[in-house]
Amino acid sequence: MAREHSVAANVFGRYDVRGRYPQEFSPDVCRRIADALASSTRRSFVIARDSRTASARLATEVVRRLRADGRPVLELGVQPTPVVGFASSHLRLVGLAFTPSHNPVGYAGVKAFAPSGRAYADEWTTVRRAFERRARPGRSTGRGAPGGRGPGTAPGVLEAYLDHVTAGQRSRQEVVVDGRGGATTRIAPRALRAMGATVRELHPEFSARFHGRSPEPLPENVRDLGRRVRATGAAFGVAFDGDGDRVVFVDEGGHWVEPEVIGTFLHHCLSSPGRPLVASADASQRCESEAPTVRSRVGSRYLTATMRRHRSEVGFEASSHFYLRRWGPNSDGILTACVVADLLDRRRTTLGRLRRSFGPIVRDRQVLDFPSRLAARRHVRELIAALRPTPERGIDGHLLRTAEGTVLFRLSNTQPSVRLTFEPRAGGSLAALRRTWARAVRSAR
Repeated sequence: MAREHSVAANVFGRYDVRGRYPQEFSPDVCRRIADALASSTRRSFVIARDSRTASARLATEVVRRLRADGRPVLELGVQPTPVVGFASSHLRLVGLAFTPSHNPVGYAGVKAFAPSGRAYADEWTTVRRAFERRARPGRSTGRGAPGGRGPGTAPGVLEAYLDHVTAGQRSRQEVVVDGRGGATTRIAPRALRAMGATVRELHPEFSARFHGRSPEPLPENVRDLGRRVRATGAAFGVAFDGDGDRVVFVDEGGHWVEPEVIGTFLHHCLSSPGRPLVASADASQRCESEAPTVRSRVGSRYLTATMRRHRSEVGFEASSHFYLRRWGPNSDGILTACVVADLLDRRRTTLGRLRRSFGPIVRDRQVLDFPSRLAARRHVRELIAALRPTPERGIDGHLLRTAEGTVLFRLSNTQPSVRLTFEPRAGGSLAALRRTWARAVRSAR
C-alpha cells in the first residue's frame, strides 16, 4: 500500500493527474484512475485528448475500460481542453481531457470536468481515495446513468463550441495562428475564420512532439511566430499551449505582448465600473497602476473563487490563462483570442499601441526542478524556515520584499518544481535583486 500512496503523491495534483510516462503515469495507473473516476459518478463520459502519442494510448485504454464496465463514452478525438469543458456543460456529462498541458514530451495526464462544465478541483480528493483503495482489474465500478448516449461522436458539439466562442464577434484583420502541433492546431483557425478574420497558419499539422519545440508558449519559444507576423504584415499573432487553455500574443511588430497587457485591456473593455481586475499572485506589480486589482492565489479554483467574491468579470494568471466570466468558468485560449480580435477592431487599436502604452515589464522567472513533488515541497519549507517571509493576502507561495524589489517563490501546482519570480523596483536592476536573494539565502542557512 505504501507504493500506491507514493504513486498517488507523485501524480495527483490540485487540478488534475499528471506524471512522467510511463514511469509514473503507466497504462496500469491510468486504468485504475479510470476505475476511480467511474466509481465517483454515475454519469456518462465525453473524452478528448491532445496530440501526444501517450495521450492517444491512454485515452484508448480508458475508453475500453469504461465501455467494458457499461459506461457510454463520447469521443471527440484531438481537441483542446476547453472544448471538453464546453462539451461537459453542453451535454451534461463528465468530461475527460487526456493531456499533461504544457509539460514536456514524456509526460501524460488527465483533466476532468463536472457536468456543469466546471473543472474538477476538490473532486480529485474523492478520486484519489478510490484510486488508493486499489480496485481490482476487471472489477465493475457500476453502470452509467440510464439513457446515456452510446459510443461515437456527439453530433454538433464542435459547431456549438464554435458558435459559443464567436457569437456576436467580428474581425477583418489578418492573424497568424500557431497551434504548435497541439490540440488547437485545427480548431483555432476555424474559430477566427468564422469571425471573418484572414488566417495564416504556422505549423498547421498535429505533431506528437510539437514539431520538436516546447509545448509551453514562452517568449523564447514563439520567435518564429513573431517573424511570420512581421513577414506577412499581419495585425497580430497567437500561439497556444499543448492543450489550448492558455494563449499568448505577439503584436504587429512581432514583439511579445505580456499577459498583463492583455489582462488589463480585457478588463477595461469588458468590466463594469467598480469591478476589480483579478490577477494571480505572480503577475507583475505594475497591474495595480493600470487597474483596480485584487490578487489571487495561482490556480483556476482560487482565481475564479476570487472573481466570484469580488463580482469581477475578468481575471488572468501570469502564465497566460484568461478568465472571462461572461463566457464561463474556465480559461479558454481560443475564446480569448477571438475576444481580443473583436475588441481590437471595435476599439480601432493595435496590440503594439497597447504594449507601448503599458510600458516594459522587467522581471525574471526561474524554475528549480526536483525528482518528486515531495522533494520540491521540502525545499519550499526550508526556504520559509530560513527567510521567514511575511504572509500577504492573496499570495500563494511566499513574497520576499527587499530594497531592490520582490522575489516570489512558490511550489508549482502541476510539476515537481519550485518557481521563482524576480521583479525589481522601478528603475532597479534584476542582477542586483538576484544578488540580494542569493545573499539572503546563504546568510539564512
